Amino acid sequence: MLKHFTKFLVDVGYPLRSNPLPTVVSAEHQMAFATFLHRVVGVGGTTIKDYLQRLPTALALHHSNFESAHKQFALDPAVKTALGTMAVEIPPVRRTVRDPVTVDTVVRVNDDPELTADTRAAIVLAFYLGFRPINLVSVKRSRAVGQEGDRPLRWADIRTVNVDGVRGYEVTVRKEKTAAAHSGDYAPKLLLPAQPGMPCPVTALDAMGFRYGMRRDAPLFPFTRDTDLQTALQKHAAPGQRLTPYSLRIGKATQMAAAGLPMEHQRRAGNWASNKTADKYVRNSKQTWARTQKALAATRGSKAQQPKSRGRRAAQKQHAPALRSGHARTYPDGKTDMLLVRSTAGRWKGYFYDPATGKRAQRPRARKPAVLADFEPFLHTEIEYMLRHTRPKQTAVIGQMLVDSHAIRAALDAHEDFPERPDEAAGEHDNDGDEPAAAGGGGD
Repeated sequence: MLKHFTKFLVDVGYPLRSNPLPTVVSAEHQMAFATFLHRVVGVGGTTIKDYLQRLPTALALHHSNFESAHKQFALDPAVKTALGTMAVEIPPVRRTVRDPVTVDTVVRVNDDPELTADTRAAIVLAFYLGFRPINLVSVKRSRAVGQEGDRPLRWADIRTVNVDGVRGYEVTVRKEKTAAAHSGDYAPKLLLPAQPGMPCPVTALDAMGFRYGMRRDAPLFPFTRDTDLQTALQKHAAPGQRLTPYSLRIGKATQMAAAGLPMEHQRRAGNWASNKTADKYVRNSKQTWARTQKALAATRGSKAQQPKSRGRRAAQKQHAPALRSGHARTYPDGKTDMLLVRSTAGRWKGYFYDPATGKRAQRPRARKPAVLADFEPFLHTEIEYMLRHTRPKQTAVIGQMLVDSHAIRAALDAHEDFPERPDEAAGEHDNDGDEPAAAGGGGD
């Protein structure tokens, strides 16, 4: 990530030869770096947000002065708002495809004498617990920000239990990604001896304790990294499969779905924040397809239920696009940006901005090309027309457009209407050729 930041500094003329990397980055340069990542590096919105969020810590570690540098530099609130919008509206360039790990794969890994005992034990425990890799072993992301010792499992997080005369372990996530209090929000996971022929998580934990001791502050896997797990999994992957440490988490969700367990059980097993998130990890297995085909066969001869007519207004509401105030769009000619604001019920206004500066601009209205205006009104019946003739803004929101966007969000949070622009009607006049549109004008 600092590699891209260094290229950005060179691009803006920062004298790297005479000065080291800065410890503090202004809000203006934070936003400029986000734009650089999108236009020059060519990464998606979520990656841009992730890079900017890690920039303060990365610079602090670069200067070997974590405490002071981290206190001096934080992301500007307006930049955070813009990054959230970019994460939603700029699509990812390349989605990472991961296949689920099956029980057979875990068995093959556990029986492989060429792998280290630590790697085999980590894969067995990751599959049974459904933990994120960062909660079990050292991963690249935590090493990059100096937190490789914070999240991985320690012996203090493990407790011996006895269930109906059977000895097992209770394991608690050290730091949860989706918890409100970040730790202790989710119930501990219970590990009991496995069935015959299956890799046993209790045996794996016993072996780790015998090998390194069970000192409470010691990590469970002191020498194991995510790259070790990936190498072992890929070694035993089927042709064409791509297995990563996250494939263990995907595999557990898929196996639970194939067994017919309720989604609520799957959500709790993986400490997911919602059933919707848990469902994203499930891949359709052969068992799932078989149940689906059987269910389809059972519907043979049944009559399809006809939808009830609820009137024209209800139909328009049902098919209306899911838009929100603050949504940014761009005209195809690239000369004008537009910020959508919902006013009275069913009515919208699209305010115009100059893409190069972010300043408010004027443009001929679609229905009145002879009239320049700083906004376009839309009825609910005209929204689909507007969507067909514009596209989501792919570049960073800057200048006055960013300020207005932030004001819109603040008004929404306070359940207030976005304030109309002052002297709004004065922005309209006949386009007699004396003054061109500030954003380039022109229809679609």
